[in-house]
Amino acid sequence: MNRSQLTREHSTMKLPGPLFAVALLAAACCCRNAWCNPTLEAAIEKAEESLYGGRFNAALEQYRNLLNTLLSAKTPEKDQLALMPEVDLALRRTALLGRQLGRSADVAPLFSTWARQLSELSPTVSALAAYQAGWAALGASGSTADANRQWSSLGFLGGWRIIGPFDNERGTGFLSAYAPEKGIDLDGTGEGKAREVRWRTLPRPTLAGYVNFDKMLRPRDEALAYAATFISADAERRLTLRIGSDESYRVWLNGKLLASEDIQRKFIFDQNAISLPLQKGWNCLLIKIGESEGNWGFAARITGPEGRPARGWREGMPENKTLASYKELSASQEPEGKAAPSPTGTLATLRDRVAKDAPRARDHYLLGVLLRLQGAHDSDRHPDSDALRLAIQADKEKGRYHYELARSFQAESSIAAQRDDNNWRKAMLDSEAAGCATASIRLAEYYLETFSNMHRARVHLDRARKLNPDLLEGVLIQSRIEGKMGFPDAGRRAVKAARKIDSSSPVTLLARAAQLGGSGQLEEKIGILGELLNRNHIDPSVRNRLVAAHLQRGNHQAAIELLEKAALLDPYNTQALLRLARIESGRDNHSQAASRYLRALEIQPEEHALLTKLGRAYWETGRTERAFEAWDRALELQPNLPDLRKRIEFLRAEASPFEDEFLRDGAEIAAGVHKEKYESESGEAARILLELTAVEVNKDGTAREFSQTLIQVLNDRGIEMFDRFATAFAQGEQVLDFKLARVHHPDGTAEDAKLPRFSRRASATQVWRRGSVDLPPLSAGDILEIQYIKEDIQQSFFGDYFGRREIFRNALATSEKTFKLRVPADRQFFFHQRNMNTSPEIEPSEDRELKTYTWTAKNIPKTDSEPGMPWQKEIMPLLEISTFENWESFNKWYRNLIRKQFESSPELDKKVAELVSGKDTELEKIRALYNFVVTDIRYNAWEFGVHGFKPYNASKVFARRFGDCKDKATLLCVMLDRVDIKAHPVLIFANRSRGAEDLSLPMVNHFNHCITYLPPAGDRPELYLDGTASFHSVEELPSMDRGAQVLIVRDEGKLVQQIPWNRPEDLSVDEKWDIKLGEDGSAEISISLRARGDFAVYLRSNYEIAAQRQTLLEKNLGRTFAGAKVLSQRFSDLSNLDENVTMEIRFSAPRLANSSPEELTLSLTDDFFGSVRNLGILGALEKRETDVILGNPRSSRLRVNYQLPAGIKVKSTPEPRDIDSRFGRFQLAVDSSRKDALQLERLYVLKKNRVPLAQYNEFRQLSANVDQLSNEKIVLKK
Repeated sequence: MNRSQLTREHSTMKLPGPLFAVALLAAACCCRNAWCNPTLEAAIEKAEESLYGGRFNAALEQYRNLLNTLLSAKTPEKDQLALMPEVDLALRRTALLGRQLGRSADVAPLFSTWARQLSELSPTVSALAAYQAGWAALGASGSTADANRQWSSLGFLGGWRIIGPFDNERGTGFLSAYAPEKGIDLDGTGEGKAREVRWRTLPRPTLAGYVNFDKMLRPRDEALAYAATFISADAERRLTLRIGSDESYRVWLNGKLLASEDIQRKFIFDQNAISLPLQKGWNCLLIKIGESEGNWGFAARITGPEGRPARGWREGMPENKTLASYKELSASQEPEGKAAPSPTGTLATLRDRVAKDAPRARDHYLLGVLLRLQGAHDSDRHPDSDALRLAIQADKEKGRYHYELARSFQAESSIAAQRDDNNWRKAMLDSEAAGCATASIRLAEYYLETFSNMHRARVHLDRARKLNPDLLEGVLIQSRIEGKMGFPDAGRRAVKAARKIDSSSPVTLLARAAQLGGSGQLEEKIGILGELLNRNHIDPSVRNRLVAAHLQRGNHQAAIELLEKAALLDPYNTQALLRLARIESGRDNHSQAASRYLRALEIQPEEHALLTKLGRAYWETGRTERAFEAWDRALELQPNLPDLRKRIEFLRAEASPFEDEFLRDGAEIAAGVHKEKYESESGEAARILLELTAVEVNKDGTAREFSQTLIQVLNDRGIEMFDRFATAFAQGEQVLDFKLARVHHPDGTAEDAKLPRFSRRASATQVWRRGSVDLPPLSAGDILEIQYIKEDIQQSFFGDYFGRREIFRNALATSEKTFKLRVPADRQFFFHQRNMNTSPEIEPSEDRELKTYTWTAKNIPKTDSEPGMPWQKEIMPLLEISTFENWESFNKWYRNLIRKQFESSPELDKKVAELVSGKDTELEKIRALYNFVVTDIRYNAWEFGVHGFKPYNASKVFARRFGDCKDKATLLCVMLDRVDIKAHPVLIFANRSRGAEDLSLPMVNHFNHCITYLPPAGDRPELYLDGTASFHSVEELPSMDRGAQVLIVRDEGKLVQQIPWNRPEDLSVDEKWDIKLGEDGSAEISISLRARGDFAVYLRSNYEIAAQRQTLLEKNLGRTFAGAKVLSQRFSDLSNLDENVTMEIRFSAPRLANSSPEELTLSLTDDFFGSVRNLGILGALEKRETDVILGNPRSSRLRVNYQLPAGIKVKSTPEPRDIDSRFGRFQLAVDSSRKDALQLERLYVLKKNRVPLAQYNEFRQLSANVDQLSNEKIVLKK
């Protein structure tokens, strides 16, 4: 639970200060029912207009004046009580705005005053004011003492003993009676979720009573915990326990169940009120809190029945005799009463209002907003939405009603699949239509961040600016759009614009600080961040940025002081302590680092990662026994820590390290090589002396790999290549440990590099990253030696599957390449070799439980790079290893893994019916469903490696409106199935430069993408559909998918087949250029074109935003025509995927031709896309060793008409030509028959996707003609 959650009220919104308080006061004094007074109602309307219009400073002043007026007016108590819902909402919004605007110091004394004014009138609303006063004081002064003074009268309980976690898998533990329900034995233990657990006291005082289980207990998801405290009463008293919880709760007093709610919600202050019948003497209060995921905790306080501070009780610890009696205290399972919602009483007031015969729309609106902000209901129930719908039924014109309805659909959900994007979007659009500027901002953010749809984002941003030109959020969104478009000075312009609007806003100052930091002005950045922190001491983002700036300046002491303050202000947040420990470790102050870890372990005593770090700090200080104690405890808590276990084994010398059995003596190898005094005759940069890889596979499919590489650098190019060594690993599923990075010098000396460390935490997702080590300075002749180990830290999604591809040749000559594979003898492994035929040595272990295969190759020549050469896996010697023997078994296994994901839902079925309504043919239905998936379901690319092959459930993908390639393919299959069209997922390797694929051995490694296959039906041919192709029509399969060998995942039919290559006309452009040439070489050029395939996709994706087209066109044209200025431009409807794209542009080029006194000289024009630009490069080599990869077949027709100035004549032109070969055709026709014009027509057709080596010379004829033409000129005589 973060502070932001403790104070959660409202989402981001910004705020003048009209002086209407006197008018309000006068109105309230002369009107018995203040709410009915038009002046007061107008004031509330004004404040809300400011808030929802994005004028946040104005809204803050207006709410402040409104509260001062309402609470100081001499209005009868009955009328004031009737206004408590308005006061409640105004308090929450004032608190939010004060924090966001950095004005905690302004609002803190006001909340304190309002709490006193409300104390007799409405104790529960007064408590809300006092609660907010504490947080505002903490932000203003950075003093917990100031905050606690505000909270001292609220009756928070803080003397808790806690125990947990216990199992609550899918909520099953909520009604289970664990040990604490059978008796409170503070010295006893219980069988917890992962291990035995025992009672413990809170390690730190709480802030506002919040008990943070999430920070203290491990594991922390699908878990529950208990808290017990003891209350002494001077007499029998019926008081009230007020509680807020994340999530479900049960409450017992002296063994009697007072309340129980199996509920999912986020913590908010005072969500429920429970009658608390205290007996005279000591009472035992037991609370059980369940959690599924996310934050976890509660806060409880004791008041009188009406909410006023209660007397006659205290919290403490009974004597031993009383404590002993609680050991036999069995908790009942039937409640004494029921938790009462609406503890502040304002909801009851509102419910009375709406129960009247003619409730006003505003009453329903207030009810809906406060239901959401008080958050007492289950997150799956939406009484707030229901109330807001009634408000809208009564008054559709209020934009804020629609806005808050939208908020209710997404309230605090961190899981996208649980959000109702459709209803949210509709409500926000309705709010925007009613003139709500903040709705336009939210919609702009939505389309920008969810779909990267910059056009839609700009549309909504423009609407917001029309309503309020001074929206700071609008400036930031504009900056993000420009950033996505690649404008380098977007940030600078945003800061300039923001400073004009509000130079003192935290948003503006943060942007300014970032800009200063980027330009190296750290002192100025530190000054701004310091100012912001003084305005809100509990803003962790600002504090962390300030710490980073001080560290960048080398001011460690200032950073340490900031982090120590953070640990005081947020006593259960261990991140500040961990960062302090890292700083101390970096300064070689390991004893101080250990003390920081110990402080963190007081909060999280069962966090194995902390214990591991503590052990490391102890080891560095020479306290070896303490180090082993910490590490042993870490392994006890989490046995699956292979790297830690390995370290302990090594340090205790109980076993040889894994790599010792395979390790070669690098120093001996280096010495032998240096004696040879090798000199390169071919100028090679470096050579590999040894590439040794040993992989050990476990029975569960996990593996560890040891690598030892020795490379000799031979010249400056080699030194540049290897000043850093890097290798890829799957962070989150693998650990990478560099064991050695050493440079062996020719004189026999050696230098070691400092070894980096990488994250060792397991994760539900993996991210491929490169781990690297910086080497000591190199000289020609040096030999670098690298040793590292990669180890899986958890079994992958693929279960016990193992697959690997090992290449036996690379760009450097290699003296020896050895690959060893150690596997369980009782598991079958299958092998496939390509471009090699090397029999392995097979050696069983002594106990016959393992087998080691060894493949060795020596004196391997280097591979020279050639333009357009096939990919490595086609041309290199390659060994493939898999635990699958054939595609039938692989297909069966994979279908079983994903079978449950093909589920629909009523909402999805309804959407399918809507999309196909009125569509008669099968192809029309396919097109409608495909267009929905590619345009309305945002593409979110997950890693497709391990953990990346299993799609989400189709109904969830539809609900959350985003997914990766597998998710989209699954959704499309399900939607097609609902209209009786058969479809199957397809695994594919997507690539635009496709080489030959060999799928002889079934492996996951063959694929990186997923699309959809539709078998032929009737007259319709088979179709392949790519759900990620957001700008392709149903007939336009992306080039990266064409020609691929794929696996169709299905019950019957051919599994492996090839997607046909496209025809040239499927990827084509037809252009006409009219060039009006000036005597000085300038020109006015008109282009009209029609594009298909990827040419059309390029235009749709790059020019979808109409407002950006001219800028982008000038940028792109300027690369060829310096200073190009677009005069006019027109595109077809780029949002329509089913139409070919047309474009008409007219632009000026200041210098199309080179001009001399006698002549004008022009280069030949290529088409708009530069289609033939690289063809000459592909045929540049006289001889080559590999085929040429040409890419997808395509065609380009270009007609150019030059209008010549008066008196200008054609002197020379390129010769016409027509080359037609099996690979392509290139045709050039020239017509200079007219005196005032010159016409050229060029046809370029690429017919094949590759050139076999044996036919390379034939291809070179085509290539050479194209290349030659690029150097020829048109010469005009003046």
